[in-house]
Amino acid sequence: MNVLLILIPSATFARGLVISLVFLYLKLKYQIDLFDKNSSLIQSISGLVQTLPGFYIAALAAIATFPSTSMNNPMPEPTPYLKFPNNDPDLLNRRRFLCYMFAYLAYISIVALFITSIAIFMYGNDLLKVPSILYFFAYFFVCLVIYFLLIQIALLTFVGLWYLGERIHLNDPQDIEDK
Repeated sequence: MNVLLILIPSATFARGLVISLVFLYLKLKYQIDLFDKNSSLIQSISGLVQTLPGFYIAALAAIATFPSTSMNNPMPEPTPYLKFPNNDPDLLNRRRFLCYMFAYLAYISIVALFITSIAIFMYGNDLLKVPSILYFFAYFFVCLVIYFLLIQIALLTFVGLWYLGERIHLNDPQDIEDK
């Protein structure tokens, strides 16, 4: 799991970079603009990002209050941990792991909402009256940030769904040996 948490940001950056380059190419070659107020793609992204924080906060509340002692047991190997300077690693139990994950997902979905809203507002009101090279650089950068966040949200949501749907119901190896 530790390797997964390290690979997710680098994988999402690479995918976000590729998607941003594709959108920049579409903008330059075919005048297809992601941030046009009539674009159904940016409206779909905006609608999705508007609804996600509520679901993540509800999941966070459910996990934090779920009455189960197995949620407080340390996770089986390889156990995710928090590393603080000059301290031993703080091993996470299931409840803390899922709470951190859904809190982070709620946070980045709210950030993505603000960024997409600002981008739509600035583009829709023609506030980007800058030279074309700066405009394309800004367009690429905003696409990169938005798709970096969206891909990270998608991948971490899949990890959370997999964990809640499959992994959380599996017994710990020590529980199996005790029976």
